[in-house]
Amino acid sequence: MLNLVKMPLRKSIPLITSVLAIVAALVTGLTGYSISRSALEEAAEGKLEALAVSRRNALGDYLSSIEQDLRTMAGNTSTRDMLQSFKMSWKALG
Repeated sequence: MLNLVKMPLRKSIPLITSVLAIVAALVTGLTGYSISRSALEEAAEGKLEALAVSRRNALGDYLSSIEQDLRTMAGNTSTRDMLQSFKMSWKALG
């Protein structure tokens, strides 16, 4: 290991300054990385939640439209007559 006590000042001061600068740069870089990573994860999570809500709403609208179509068809006398005719034809087939 280096013995800084016996090293002349013209060599030890630049060495200590360089080491401190490298340590400061590493700490700054790691902190920035950590903050950026957290921000990106939160943004991605927010987008996924918004997508899930959008899909849930779209599915609800789709199922509501199917329900409305079925109610309309069930209230139609032609549909009832056709279903009754189908039942009778099915029984006739055996």
